[in-house]
Amino acid sequence: MVFGPKATDKKLNRLHETEGVSIASEILKNVGYDNDKTSEILAIIDGHDSRLEAISQNDQIVKDADKLSKLKHQNTLNIKPLQFSI
Repeated sequence: MVFGPKATDKKLNRLHETEGVSIASEILKNVGYDNDKTSEILAIIDGHDSRLEAISQNDQIVKDADKLSKLKHQNTLNIKPLQFSI
């Protein structure tokens, strides 16, 4: 596995997280996103694959969505995006 808690290359896994923080930080700054929300988002991204326990309810939602996304790409889960209307 490339990314996630069971990643075989811990350095690459960490690089994935830190680069994600850098990219997200720049995007959120450029669009003038709220500073408090930006801090929470960046904290979630930083460690989202290597951290074993969620740091917040929002972090848990991201972790669950990430797992579902990986299952979808493995063709083990057939999620139709328009199936749910929220």
